[in-house]
Amino acid sequence: MNFLSKIILITFLNLPLIACAQTKKVNCSENAQCYYQIAQEEYRIKKKYDAEIIQSLEKSAKLGLDAAQYKLGLIYSDRTSNFYDYQNSKFWLSKQNEKNYNAAYFLAQLIYERGNLISADYDEIEKNLLIAIKGNNLDAFRDLSMLYFYAPEKHKNLDKAYKYSLLASEKNIPEAQYILGTLYDFGKGPVKKNYKQAFYWYSLSSIKKNAPALNNLGVLYAKGQGVEQDEEKAFKYFEESYNLGNSDALINLGEAYLKGVGVKQNVSLAKKYFNKALKNGDLKAKAYLSRIED
Repeated sequence: MNFLSKIILITFLNLPLIACAQTKKVNCSENAQCYYQIAQEEYRIKKKYDAEIIQSLEKSAKLGLDAAQYKLGLIYSDRTSNFYDYQNSKFWLSKQNEKNYNAAYFLAQLIYERGNLISADYDEIEKNLLIAIKGNNLDAFRDLSMLYFYAPEKHKNLDKAYKYSLLASEKNIPEAQYILGTLYDFGKGPVKKNYKQAFYWYSLSSIKKNAPALNNLGVLYAKGQGVEQDEEKAFKYFEESYNLGNSDALINLGEAYLKGVGVKQNVSLAKKYFNKALKNGDLKAKAYLSRIED
């Protein structure tokens, strides 16, 4: 076959796609792929979604095209868009969640964000996150580990929090490692208090600069729990945690400066950190400030 023949053959084979790109001139005749190609081409030209594109995607999705169903689910889930529609997003993502791991993840997010911490359907969220982790979605591993740990009392389940955090920790998810450290630190869920285990998990989490883990690691060093006492190291962890945005470290920094533990005593700096903590609603800071004034 010569070069010209190849061009003619390639052009002939691509005629359906070329026709589909002529969005206002073609009758797709119940062809799901054709409607989807029209939507894609229109979006390429307009650089945004509009009612015409959505209509083409709807036709394609109703004819069963997976890509169109997934894309519609995402478009309708965007709260910043004029097309935000919770029910439609849930409908289309639910069509895909069993075969598209990302669809399962976004469906879990959609349901979580739609409700609130109390009214969210935790069983449905859990179900979809478990599907999503089959696709090795690291965000799904993280969210699954956090789901029941941070839930309000009505939904809190520390046994599940432990189970899923252990699973996520195998993927080196720092949030999950922090949760495991906390459970061992305070003897919550299915585990007994074990400072060595707490130290182990906080240490792993802190490698990836998890601010709460760094703060709690500092507490263990300050008290000599699960590790040899080292007040200077404790102060460095408190400071690093605060610099990473963790306001819980403020009280610990204030105490260190007030007592001169791990750092040179500086009452004015202690007051500074206690005042910051008080502004963040930490009532312990008020007691410290009263003590300084006295």
